[in-house]
Amino acid sequence: MKKVEIISRKILFDDFFKLEKAKLRYEKYDGDMSAEVSRLNVVRGDAVSAVLYHRKREKLVFVEQFRYATYQKDNGWLLELVAGMMAEGETPEIALKREIYEELGYKVTDLLPICCFYVAPGSCDEKIHLFYAEIDDNVRVGAGGGNHQEHEDIKEIHLTPAQITDMIDSGKIIDAKTLIGLQWFLSKKLN
Repeated sequence: MKKVEIISRKILFDDFFKLEKAKLRYEKYDGDMSAEVSRLNVVRGDAVSAVLYHRKREKLVFVEQFRYATYQKDNGWLLELVAGMMAEGETPEIALKREIYEELGYKVTDLLPICCFYVAPGSCDEKIHLFYAEIDDNVRVGAGGGNHQEHEDIKEIHLTPAQITDMIDSGKIIDAKTLIGLQWFLSKKLN
């Protein structure tokens, strides 16, 4: 493993996420250490997400909700896979089961890991743990709609794989975790 020398770290902002500024040097490919560089990191923590497939309806299940960060460029309401942040001490599986229940009201037991990935590794430490789960009406035990203490207002949407393919091709799905999950689903589950 290559060397990294942390010279200093400072938290510039501490709220829903943290913004950290670090000064460091790192080992280059030729073995020399780099000059001192300054880097910003959005300290977000890890998140979970799932491709949910409703067996009887033969449809994928999504959430739609307002995302302020996308408001000025893409109207703010995004179609996404169910997702959420992991709380301290939670495993990805426990966090995802909580999120699926909060957002959609389903109680899932079996989760198939798909992959883990960084959202924006040049500026953010958020790593998403992506899973697949199948649901049915018999595991619907709550109303869903999101965590109202977090001011979530979530709509449940069911779409066929053909509808999803059309939406991907036309650029209507623009969320990275959703695109990654759907590409996995379309390549693994439909073939």
